[in-house]
Amino acid sequence: MFGYLLISDKNQVLCYGGDGGFDSYLQSRLCAEGLFSPDAPSTSSGVYSDTSSTESLRDDLSSSTESRITEKATNPEISHLFLPLISMYRSFHIRCGDQIYTTTSDHGTILLKRLKYNFLLVSIGNSEWRQYQFMDYMELGLEVNLGPLLSLIGSDLSTVHLASDFLRSFSDKPCSFENKKMKGLLDLRRAIFFQSEVAIALPLLGTLASQLQNVLGPNRILLTSEGDILASVNSRDDEKLTLKHLASCDLNFLLQQISALESTDHGKIFQVWLRSKRSIIPYFVTVMVCSAIGGLTIICLSEARYGALIRAVATFLVQLDRVETTEDIVKAIQEMGKTVEAISRHFLAMAANNTTRRLTNGGFIKSPEQSSSFIRTIWRRTEALLQLSKVNTHSPEQSRAPALSLTSLRSAFSTLSLSSVQTQNSAVRREKLSTRCEVMISYVHRQATNMLQELCMESYGKSSEKKLDLFMRATYNAFNTSRKTLVSDSTTAWAAEQKATAFHDFLRPMSIGFDMVAFSVSIPSKSIAVSYTTDWIKKELDISVRPPTSCSCIRITGRSGAQYMLYRMRTEEKEPLSGINVLKKLRGSRSFNAFAVALFQEGIHNELAERQLRRLTTVITNRMCSVYPQIN
Repeated sequence: MFGYLLISDKNQVLCYGGDGGFDSYLQSRLCAEGLFSPDAPSTSSGVYSDTSSTESLRDDLSSSTESRITEKATNPEISHLFLPLISMYRSFHIRCGDQIYTTTSDHGTILLKRLKYNFLLVSIGNSEWRQYQFMDYMELGLEVNLGPLLSLIGSDLSTVHLASDFLRSFSDKPCSFENKKMKGLLDLRRAIFFQSEVAIALPLLGTLASQLQNVLGPNRILLTSEGDILASVNSRDDEKLTLKHLASCDLNFLLQQISALESTDHGKIFQVWLRSKRSIIPYFVTVMVCSAIGGLTIICLSEARYGALIRAVATFLVQLDRVETTEDIVKAIQEMGKTVEAISRHFLAMAANNTTRRLTNGGFIKSPEQSSSFIRTIWRRTEALLQLSKVNTHSPEQSRAPALSLTSLRSAFSTLSLSSVQTQNSAVRREKLSTRCEVMISYVHRQATNMLQELCMESYGKSSEKKLDLFMRATYNAFNTSRKTLVSDSTTAWAAEQKATAFHDFLRPMSIGFDMVAFSVSIPSKSIAVSYTTDWIKKELDISVRPPTSCSCIRITGRSGAQYMLYRMRTEEKEPLSGINVLKKLRGSRSFNAFAVALFQEGIHNELAERQLRRLTTVITNRMCSVYPQIN
């Protein structure tokens, strides 16, 4: 069984879904509680119409004859069903400073994960590893598509549409939850495969980035194929350029989302939230996409208009979200004060430039001077309350009163047949804010959210179509050349397409002298990896099996009953001497840690397997390092 629920800060189930087992569980529980009748008329509610039903969600592993829910249950009914679980989670966290992460019931394991702004993600299933994977993936999708505007998820604003589409994707027929997992590393196998062809096209991509620099500012151009990056060019060779250091998990998710677009022949433009490897605060980024010859895709990333102000407000929202649980409230107040001053300065600079005022618009952007004064005023009131209302709570030992004993916890979860609870305890003495202060923080949070929403809408605005047109024309002009490259010559592109038919067997272990049937080699410091596996391996082995950590080898039994050996190794590799690395060699050799995982069929000798894995790591890391400069 597998299912999930997204719960708001008001304890309302915004959307839910799952497989056939979860459907049956919900139907039985709703009928038992008198909340559902097969004869009742069908209704739905929630973030979007289809999400409130799990009718369309199917588990690939379930029997085709398994019963399904044939009528829709409304979100309030589901909220009522899970209210004991939600309430106890909230209560236990507030009183004890503990987070209930895992509970075990007769129906499986229940995992709870706190998102920002007190939103909750709940997963119910029989495989904790799969559940954690899915929860991380959903959180990532909400972060990229909605970012700090999560509290607006129930609205119909244009800034929320991407997130609503993302949630709606879980109602696809069928929906394979096993594919819903985040990827923390960029896979370079396809980039290595097309390395020589892409190298010739790099100058044209550089020309495109330079042309767009004049109209869009700093940008990053990506050449992709089948959701994998083949090349990346930055408009400025500056290590401080934000777009150069995007988090790989965010970038991978964006590429996956772009691959799912129906058509990009006439171009697409939208905006997402992408984090840098150097900061947890996301950047609001404009994404423009168009198709190129040979099935390739050109992507342009540029920081959105009002980017600095938008990021300052986003930072303030994160700080507000954390102030109630901070261990050093004095420092938190100081940091928030600095952020408010930065927001105020940005609004005053906007007023001085006088370029964003439009009489037809209302709100914060129409009167930046008033907005500057407003944010400082409400912050001063909040700061005063924070200074005056700090009340120490009881220590964790005192907080575990009989009223919140494990017995009462099980009683509250009786409808879920709870059998055990696991918590993460906080030994830190925390401070509790007064009710008046909490109300004020909630008010400031709403105002800052409205401010951010308005800035994001104005950033996209009427100029978006003009930007897309400039991007399309610049792409056409840059690639309209007699040079025979992957992106400018149809014959070269056709040859690359023919070559792509052999990609399936590229780096097949046997073809490069190894005995393993699948492998993955990664360099975490560079956020890159190369993996090879086949469809039959994916079907044969449980994808939830993780590589060994403390030991170098474990035995795995496939679905067919066959035995396999899974090896893991960490090695220290040196940068290959090529190009600029020769100069770096003069200043001392550079090394990095590489990790390799390989799957062998049973019968392989341990020493032979380890020798092959060590040699494979060297071969693959050298290939990755050779192509890394053209994708970074």
